[in-house]
Amino acid sequence: MDELLVSGMFRSGTTLVSRILSAHPAALVVSDPYVYFFKALRDHHRRALGLGAMGGRPTPHWFLDPDQVVLQAIQGDDLSAPIDPASQERIRADVAEWKSAQHPALVTALEGVRGETWRDFFSALLAALFRLYGDDTVRILGTKVSWCDEFIPALARAMPRMRFVLVVRDVRAVVASQNRREGAGSGKRPLLFYLRHWRKSVALTARWLHDTPWLAERVHMLRYEDLARAPEPRLRELCGFLGLEWCSRMLTDWTDPARGDSWTHNSTFRSGAEGRGISTTSIDRWRSVLTPAEVAAIEAYAGPELAWLGYPLSPTIAPDDAWTRAGVEPPFDQLSRWLQPFPEAQYLRSPAGMAREYAAEILRRSMLEGRSTLEGGAVPAALMEPMFFGEAHYHRLRAAWQAARSERGERP
Repeated sequence: MDELLVSGMFRSGTTLVSRILSAHPAALVVSDPYVYFFKALRDHHRRALGLGAMGGRPTPHWFLDPDQVVLQAIQGDDLSAPIDPASQERIRADVAEWKSAQHPALVTALEGVRGETWRDFFSALLAALFRLYGDDTVRILGTKVSWCDEFIPALARAMPRMRFVLVVRDVRAVVASQNRREGAGSGKRPLLFYLRHWRKSVALTARWLHDTPWLAERVHMLRYEDLARAPEPRLRELCGFLGLEWCSRMLTDWTDPARGDSWTHNSTFRSGAEGRGISTTSIDRWRSVLTPAEVAAIEAYAGPELAWLGYPLSPTIAPDDAWTRAGVEPPFDQLSRWLQPFPEAQYLRSPAGMAREYAAEILRRSMLEGRSTLEGGAVPAALMEPMFFGEAHYHRLRAAWQAARSERGERP
């Protein structure tokens, strides 16, 4: 049986893709149970390097991260190291605490899951999903886990038959969707939290596709907007990538494997008659949800990635100081409560913190625009994302940003 991981930034349509794939009789893709495996694996590498565990803190976006040696260790991993009993118990306990409502049967099923190595344990976690929800028609078994792009090479080495579907969505729509969300999983995030995690996801997707030959054939990038506008052609391409025959049930017949009931959508904006099938409704809804100040700030600091992915930008490129406009960042008390204690949110509590974080964003932009001197023509890993997750991607972004500015009559 082949394995599959669906990943990407949250609110990007990853759950939709997992449900679509599970509508195929030969595929089972279960959404969201195992993010805690990757957090535990991150902490395993931190402990091995003499650093403290991060516990419930979000997976890093790696921007200005002083512990980039951890990222290097993750990138070189193959999951062959022994996994200690405490890590296994921590993963089971986190799934029980945070996923019991979403996956009620899984909590009990994990009580007997064990493994000698990290690879063995992850394989056992996947096998538990099959025992709960699979049958003898399933040929592809997978899970959807957001936030785990940097672990893909390790999974690929550990599981030579595993493939990866990475979903990308316009970050302006991601921000609008989460900020308007109600109920489970609601609560705003700092703007820089969105932007930095999204930039990481885009950069690593590009890296696996364009700069990692041994991995490229096992990775498929799917833009949410392309899926919404032309679902059948995009899904036929996806079936081809996975070696599956086309199945029309993928267009409408969605169920939640964990509950066995019909699943319509996970959109903040769709309801009623919009609830069935794949719709273009949410593609441009951000235009009426976000304020002009929010749009300007997003484009100021994620514009190169938006341009490289082919998303349209505003007629006027936003200035460096777009963050100073009122309402760009949410009030601290509107943030999701689980995030508030962590450093990713704390900068919102002081003007000095805001100025410090956005000074780094302005420096990053100036490096892409060639306004900062780059020693040896390279991006210093200590300043920004580790070489923009590959110097090749830095040059891709710089070219896309220069083209976007030139189209608007600005001097690159």
